[in-house]
This record gives sequence, C-alpha cells and structure tokens, in this order.
Amino acid sequence: MLWQLPASALFDTYRAQRAYEKKEYAQADALLTQQLVKKPNAAASQYNRGNTAYREKKFDQAAASFESAAKDPHLRHKALFNQANALAFQGKYEDAVKKLDELLTEKPGDTKAAENREIIKKLIEQKKKQEQEQKKKEEEEKKKKEEQEKKEKQQKEKNDKQDQQDKGKKDKQEQSKKQQDEQGKKDQEDKQEHGDDEQQDKQEKEKQDKQQNQQPQPTPQEQQAKEQDAKLHPELKRLLEVAESDDRKAAQKMLKGQLKQQGGGTRSEKLVTLVAPFPFRVR
Repeated sequence: MLWQLPASALFDTYRAQRAYEKKEYAQADALLTQQLVKKPNAAASQYNRGNTAYREKKFDQAAASFESAAKDPHLRHKALFNQANALAFQGKYEDAVKKLDELLTEKPGDTKAAENREIIKKLIEQKKKQEQEQKKKEEEEKKKKEEQEKKEKQQKEKNDKQDQQDKGKKDKQEQSKKQQDEQGKKDQEDKQEHGDDEQQDKQEKEKQDKQQNQQPQPTPQEQQAKEQDAKLHPELKRLLEVAESDDRKAAQKMLKGQLKQQGGGTRSEKLVTLVAPFPFRVR
C-alpha cells in the first residue's frame, strides 16, 4: 500500500505522513480526519486514512475508506485491491472476491490481484469445509447426545421395572411371611387348645380314677352274692325289674313265691331285703 499525497495538500498532510511513517497510526488517523472535515471528497485523504486504519487492524473502517477512494480513477485499482484485503480479514471472502473480480476485469494483467483471488477462493473452500465439518460434528454430537439420552431412558425404565419387580417380590415375601406367622400362631393356639383339652381330659380321667379308687371295695360275701345274682334265672331277673314298680309289696311277694319254688331259702330273704329298699318312683 502506498501513501498518496495530493499536491495541493502537501503541507497539510505532512505531519500525518510523518506520523504514519513512525507507525503512530492513531495520530496519523486523527490528522487525516481533520483534513477530511475540510475536504470530505478528497480521495487521496480517504485512501491514506484507509491505509492508516488497515495498519491499526480496523478493517471495517479501512474498507469504508477504500470504498470512497475507489471513486477516483487514479486510485481505483489500488483502492479495490486494498479493500478486498480488508474485507478478507473480516471473513467476508465472497465480497472480497467480487472486488478482485472488478479489478481483474478492468486490469486483467494484475498478477497480485489474481494471486490474492486464488488465496481467498481457497479460504472460501476451507471455510465451507470447516462449516461442513462443524455441522457434521454438531450432528454427531447431537446424535450421540440423543443416543445417550435414549440409553439413559432405557436404563431408567429397566431400573424402574427392576425396582417394581423387587418391590413385588418383597411384598410377596412379606405377605408369605405374614401368612406363615398367622398360620404358626393359629397352629400354636390350636396346639395349646388341644393341649388344654388333653390336660383337661387327663385331669378328668385322673379324677375319675381317684373317685373309683375312693369307692369302697365290696366284701367277699357281697362279691359272691353279686356273682350269684348274675347267674339268676331270667325269670328271676324279670321279677327283680318288676320290683321297681309302684307296688313294691306285690313285687316282693311274687319274688318270695318264685324263690320258694326254686328253693331259695336264706338267699331269697337276702334278695328280698336287697330289693325292698328301692326308692319309690312315680311313672
């Protein structure tokens, strides 16, 4: 980039040029801005200010200054070349290619412009490739995230299902244990109740045995008489049963007569004595 000084403003721009050469770009820009206030359409001042902004890496301001300077036929090609570079540094590669295409249309033999155009075209391809790779990466990350979320969801569902199964199994075990405890308690109560019944039966039996043991044992004579009674003729037994009727005297009389016929003697008297005390019954 060349520093352009209009002959009519050589003295006014002298300090700005000196500041530019000393790389005091901020001071040079301030002086050029003052000059443009006096002469807004000064193409050389616009071009010089564009170069100063370019050195300060203020590429947007530089591109605007070069756009104004390109209106001057004497500065147009240089302004277009520098403007394309300023646009390229902003990442505006397509706009930069357009400015270089304008320049090469007007000046086909500009090899530097052609070289820059190829460089910027490669930057465009590189940018597209990066964008595609970035897009692919984002899609892969998105897919990976979706798969991870799906996996986590499936795992959660699996865990929830397992928890439900474990809970159902636990509830079933608790229910079974509860039933077993209830059954065991019932069996224990039944066993205890049965034991109480057995104990009661045992006590009752012991009581009966004790009562039987406490009953007076028959004397040998009574035992003999009892055995003889068992051998009585059926007719005598029937008469003894009649002795339980209302007319005890009649029964005794019949019994005595029967015994005399069979030769009962003293035995008959004992039988009559035994029969006579039967209590009187009303039927």
